[in-house]
Amino acid sequence: MLVTKTDFESIYSTSMLWKGQGWEVQKDRFPEGTSFHWPCAYWFESRSDMVIARQFLENYGFEYQQVFDGVMDEWLILSDYVADIWVSELAAK
Repeated sequence: MLVTKTDFESIYSTSMLWKGQGWEVQKDRFPEGTSFHWPCAYWFESRSDMVIARQFLENYGFEYQQVFDGVMDEWLILSDYVADIWVSELAAK
């Protein structure tokens, strides 16, 4: 299945910078083994959206970790893919 960057960026419900943003203090909301080294985090309301997102990441060679956020009650993909909205902010660090 061909999933484009535009497709990916239109299906997540929320995205945030992850690494160095203090998420470790909220580690109890994520499963054991959740890594905090990924640059970005993307939340998905449905499992089907998360599966489509994974296809995009795999098609373009991005690494990721899939977990469930118990507080948001949503799937979460942590990845080395940086959405356009975060590129300049990461570059400034």
